[in-house]
Amino acid sequence: EGIEFLVSKKYDKYGEVYSRNRIRLGTVFAFLLEMYYPNGLDIYDDECINFLRVKAREHFDGFELADKNRAIRARLQDFCIPVARGVWKLDRHEYLLSTELRNAILSYIDAYKISIVPISAVFSRFDEELSVIGITNKYYLQGQLKKFLSGKYAVNRDYIFKDDNTSMYSLIESYVKHSEKLISKQDILEAFPGVTEITIQQVAMATGVMNMNGYYVHIDNLNITEKENRDLYSAV
Repeated sequence: EGIEFLVSKKYDKYGEVYSRNRIRLGTVFAFLLEMYYPNGLDIYDDECINFLRVKAREHFDGFELADKNRAIRARLQDFCIPVARGVWKLDRHEYLLSTELRNAILSYIDAYKISIVPISAVFSRFDEELSVIGITNKYYLQGQLKKFLSGKYAVNRDYIFKDDNTSMYSLIESYVKHSEKLISKQDILEAFPGVTEITIQQVAMATGVMNMNGYYVHIDNLNITEKENRDLYSAV
């Protein structure tokens, strides 16, 4: 009772915890994630989100999280880092990558032949070194890359951008357009290590690149005349 009296003079009590200042969302998340999801939380699982909502009330004297699960997911991403597809873990602001490994990865990115580097390519290049420290997928790697690349390059879920004005779509489109031969899917995969087949399919849907029975050509290279275009339109 004496200890509790002394503590209560300096800290405010919220349910099962004491806090020096008004309880904040980050404190609530840190406590709940450490206790119930130390290895990561599937933020797209509504049952997990609802569980957090219940436990926040239970442990923090009725503390209410946002009504919308989408809002809670967004705030979780502010305090956590990805460790698997859809799974996020409390960010302890520690570097898992050694200085030597960070420098090796940075050199690989700097030397990469195009201005957009797929994170899957980085993961494939350093998979042995990464597995030793428990990074077993590109999503976990993405969270660690952001820690030391954010001041130099932009990083999203799939890519590292060395030039903010370039997109993977525009790079692949330019590659196909300026090629002197028909381009196969394998050609694109070899020219852009780490790019996925889904990305190639989306490029063919969203740009001037056309998929012609497994080969890729740019519509500008077909040299279709205005008359041919009108005839084709009329026929269709």
